[in-house]
Amino acid sequence: MSARRWLTLMGAALLASVGRADVTYDANSAADAPLHAGNTYLIEESHGVQRGSNLFHGFERFELAPGETAFFRPTFPELRDPGLPPIEHVIARVSGGVPSSIRGTILSGYDADFYLLNPAV
Repeated sequence: MSARRWLTLMGAALLASVGRADVTYDANSAADAPLHAGNTYLIEESHGVQRGSNLFHGFERFELAPGETAFFRPTFPELRDPGLPPIEHVIARVSGGVPSSIRGTILSGYDADFYLLNPAV
């Protein structure tokens, strides 16, 4: 293989990897992975853990490429446990040790404060 062809293939592989994002739950999540529909990751309320008025989500990795969206979607009101208090804080923690690259959009369907924490340096 010529050097030029090899460089072309390596450049194409690099560009393909740059465009990929990764949103994966950690081992404590109630689900294996968020639903990925088109360019949107649907992060369901039921995949997190509610403690009081706080909803916690745990991620191994949280990266969004340009044009991708992570949508934190609440449960439909008629399906929600009436014994639970309203959610006032959505707290998403990334614990995989890799810094997050957010080049897309994060949306929340909650009328609540939203926090994304990633302690990786």
